[in-house]
Amino acid sequence: MLVRIGIAAEWWGVSASTVRRWEKEKRVRPDCRTRGGHRRYSLARIVGKKVKKRKRVVLGYVRVSATKQKKELVSQQQKIESYIKKQGWELKKVFADIASGMNNQRKGL
Repeated sequence: MLVRIGIAAEWWGVSASTVRRWEKEKRVRPDCRTRGGHRRYSLARIVGKKVKKRKRVVLGYVRVSATKQKKELVSQQQKIESYIKKQGWELKKVFADIASGMNNQRKGL
């Protein structure tokens, strides 16, 4: 049985646009295309194939407005690190800033 890209994407736990990108990267291939050019995937092949997902890499940003709030800055950073770990993402760097929110010309931003 052949299924459309949306069903294949749902089975793999990604969006249809991700499956299209995977096709461009030659990570998956549709079993055939309709006359209109729509991709069709074999249900048997989808069930048996596990597609390797790339790990998401993220950056964090924490800010307080006064030096007196440094403890809060550390707390924010811990919360961000905890959330990112729960999501299974890779934290590349956390940018920390002590400055007013009204000034958008600061270094950390």
